[in-house]
Amino acid sequence: MTIEDHVTLTKISIDDEKSKICESILRSLPQWFGIESAIVDYVNDVKKMDTWMASINDAPIGFIAINKHNQYTAEIHVMGILEDYHNKKIGSQLIQKASDSLSKEGFTYLSVKTLSESREDANYAKTRKFYLKNGFLPVEEFKTLWGEENPCLLLIKNLPPTKNKNSVQSIKSIAAIMIHVPDWKEGLAWYQKAFPEAKFISLPEFDFECLQLNGVNIEVVKADEKVGSGIYGIAADWEASDFDLTFNHFVSLGATLYRGPMNIEGGRRMCKLKDPFGNLLGLRGP
Repeated sequence: MTIEDHVTLTKISIDDEKSKICESILRSLPQWFGIESAIVDYVNDVKKMDTWMASINDAPIGFIAINKHNQYTAEIHVMGILEDYHNKKIGSQLIQKASDSLSKEGFTYLSVKTLSESREDANYAKTRKFYLKNGFLPVEEFKTLWGEENPCLLLIKNLPPTKNKNSVQSIKSIAAIMIHVPDWKEGLAWYQKAFPEAKFISLPEFDFECLQLNGVNIEVVKADEKVGSGIYGIAADWEASDFDLTFNHFVSLGATLYRGPMNIEGGRRMCKLKDPFGNLLGLRGP
């Protein structure tokens, strides 16, 4: 058995324990972490970050702390492995553990910053080689981010989406939205006016007509005893480039406000309107 077979990876939940492990390992690596103020910052920073520890027989030998910038991108804020355990795949195990967790949460990218090759340093040359080996690619050099004496290199890797092993197929996108109305021809005519940019599609062989907008079919069909028209079913939310303009357009055609508007993420708003046939029509946009 190799050394990595004896390694246990554990997610640390106690803030003080994160700091203690971080400080102990960073102070053992003066070739990489020789600036006292930086060590102090790292020790405080990791308290609020997802942190995993690598250990052998409960003794910490390495750690990784992840800073989540937004819903898409996270960063390796700091990581360290005791020098005796370098080149033993411990760091790769920690990156993989963090990457798997981030993928499950829906993150797309993992980034890291390190010393650029613009400043010669044998130890950081090994660090860059390590990140390249683990799938990171250089993006940009920031010459003054850490001061002119320490040019910074940003690297990034893609996090593949987590696949459901029990799934036989994957859902790619919405194919169609069905809108139930008492008179489908009247309903289709209304939605043609509501969505003037939609393409009209006629399938005479199936005696069927619908609209298509950005690859999504808007299928207006006759309500019956199984599926009636009204507000109790699924309501599609449409993204608009101008919320007010589109809202006023729908209202001018007879739609009425049902709920909202309310503020949502990114300075955008959303609301629900009711079409003349009683169905809900969602709207989102700036």
